[in-house]
Amino acid sequence: MSRLLFCLKSAVAILAFSATCTAFALNLDELSELLSKDSMVGGRFIQEKTLSGFPKPMRTEGRFYLDLDRGIVWVTEKPFANTIIFSEGGLRSKSQYATSRLSSQEIPYLKTVNELILGMLAGQTARLQADFEIELTGNTDHWRMHLTPRQNSPVGALFHSMEIEGRDRPETIRLESTRKELTLIQLSEQQAIKNWPKEVETP
Repeated sequence: MSRLLFCLKSAVAILAFSATCTAFALNLDELSELLSKDSMVGGRFIQEKTLSGFPKPMRTEGRFYLDLDRGIVWVTEKPFANTIIFSEGGLRSKSQYATSRLSSQEIPYLKTVNELILGMLAGQTARLQADFEIELTGNTDHWRMHLTPRQNSPVGALFHSMEIEGRDRPETIRLESTRKELTLIQLSEQQAIKNWPKEVETP
């Protein structure tokens, strides 16, 4: 009987190990497919940025909207109201005091910024691979991407590394700048949306 129990336990252990190995076999293409199932997504964010010379992180929070074709809208609610719209056409910033625009034709790097943010928030690994070496670990229950800028990428002048974690959507983004300043972004209440909000039309 004891020998039978030993065999059963061994079989269960082997099956569990095999299942674990299978679950962890998540590659970049599969992750992109998982995260791009919805073309438009809305949610909330909390961002904490640690700056040298400041004793406490700077904290902002609000809502965000993502459209794989239009771009990203970052609506800050606290500590002050401000809306930043990133798209291939450029960047637009709106507050109760002023509205400003920057064109990607005048500043080509803005297009890179838009692709970088889309890549992080939507898990678009093809966009990220152009500028980063990517190390992916985990499975669909919990995955982590560690990104290191490529030597020839202009992003390397700004960032030392990035890390993105999540499940069915990205949930945590950590950015470390070349000045050793840290930015932590937590995403929550994410869900697919059918209609793009009129008040946040992209430029």
